[in-house]
Amino acid sequence: DVVSITPDGIISGDNLGNAEVTASLFGGVASSPVTISVSPATLTGITVNVSNSIIANGTNSQLTAIGTFSDHSTQDLTKQVTWISSNSNILNISSMGVAVAKAIGDSSVTASYAGVTSLPVTITVSDAVITRVVINSGATSLAKGTSTQLS
Repeated sequence: DVVSITPDGIISGDNLGNAEVTASLFGGVASSPVTISVSPATLTGITVNVSNSIIANGTNSQLTAIGTFSDHSTQDLTKQVTWISSNSNILNISSMGVAVAKAIGDSSVTASYAGVTSLPVTITVSDAVITRVVINSGATSLAKGTSTQLS
């Protein structure tokens, strides 16, 4: 079925296509038919997610853009959106959503796709420096011929 209708008269688009709908009262009085078209869901909003809103100069951070559609579904649009940094001298955003810190300061970031633009997210580039690197492993020993992921 293309549409479903509750007893209260709430109609929902269940599948793409057209449906003819009529209303009737007890006793046989009916309305003229109305054609309802159900179209694909449209993008209604984009949310930019930042793993850390403060990053050290010279480092990078992955951003994601999540689209919300009229049918309440969501989709990762990180690689489809156009990324915009308010100050690309401080923060540059790659087409893959990687924020590269280039200088100390603040930059607002937005993502745009299909005529919809996210609310801005502020990222601060600090003068912090990396002082230690730690290797994490799921194993403390390895059998010959096996491997494990380091992070």
